[in-house]
Amino acid sequence: MRFLYLDVSRQVRGPFTREELLDLLAAGKLEATTPVRGEGTEEWIPLGRLVAPPGEGPPPLPSSRSHRSFGEQANDDWRALKRHILVPWNEVRDMRWLDNRRLLGVAAIGLFPLLIIALFTNAGNISGAYWAMAFYFSAMWAVFFFYVFPAPGVTIRNCLICFFGTGLFSVSLLQVIYFLIGIGAGLLFDPEEVAGYGSALQYWMFHPNVLTRWAGWVFAVGLPEEFCKVLALIYLARNHRPFQPQTMLYYGLMAGLGFGIYEGVAYQQRANFNLSRVVGEYYILNVVRLTALPFIHAIWAGIAGYFIGYAYQFPERKRGLMIIAVGLPALLHGTYNMMSTTSVFSSLAVALISVFALNLYLAKSRDFERALQER
Repeated sequence: MRFLYLDVSRQVRGPFTREELLDLLAAGKLEATTPVRGEGTEEWIPLGRLVAPPGEGPPPLPSSRSHRSFGEQANDDWRALKRHILVPWNEVRDMRWLDNRRLLGVAAIGLFPLLIIALFTNAGNISGAYWAMAFYFSAMWAVFFFYVFPAPGVTIRNCLICFFGTGLFSVSLLQVIYFLIGIGAGLLFDPEEVAGYGSALQYWMFHPNVLTRWAGWVFAVGLPEEFCKVLALIYLARNHRPFQPQTMLYYGLMAGLGFGIYEGVAYQQRANFNLSRVVGEYYILNVVRLTALPFIHAIWAGIAGYFIGYAYQFPERKRGLMIIAVGLPALLHGTYNMMSTTSVFSSLAVALISVFALNLYLAKSRDFERALQER
């Protein structure tokens, strides 16, 4: 019978006769612990058991080999594994690692912030780093929404229209609307009362009366912001084929991200610095502005997109649906903002209600369509 053995690199060698293995052992090229097996068998046994004469134990080993030192064992292990531990140049040369999309995705998500630091922060371009981090988080939210809210017919082109259209055009229009609202608020309130608040708009949003304060947040903040966010959605619905409500919902999420990211960066560079009392608080506000708040803006715009989709699918119901598309997110938005000035837990409750409402509308889509079809 002939035998195979495993060398130190865990490669199978042989076949050899029993006498040949004994000669290799005597020459010090093999050890009594070397795994061997017979041809046609599966069980590996120590060489010492195989070559020992009947009734005797393994042949005696030199004293230097009877108790191998830690260094010797580590050296043997390294020799066996170095081919696998060191860079596998064959795989690198063949570019097979590019086929592992999961690996590339994990690398992009995990290492992109370090790339931002290398490109912007070390160069002193803090503003550029803010924007790069904003796009980083918005991309992750976009992928997350794509898997959580699957929608038919979504295209990258339309997503970019919603994201950048809202972040550029709608935000610029919003500044004009804020200016006009400020003029209107100045005519509405007593100038002496307004004087202590800096502006009539601030006075409206921080009025001593809770109902007046709530109206200020809803009509002076929530309504104009949600109106501006839906403009990109209306453009898509009017100039392209009618989209399903689920598709418009996803485009609404993209529009909300575009607005939320712009607002987050703007607050990072101005408001958060003034609102913070210590460095830690400034850091926390910036993290929230780049993560949670774009998500909430996206949810509100997603609700708007859902109803806009139905508005263009059922033109005879368009007016009422458009009012809901803008009014409901504005109500949730303004209430959230007002609550955040008094209690974080209250604003969190409004955010949870917003998410719950969006999922509820999706779950009731068939019932909603049936109700719209009734005359």
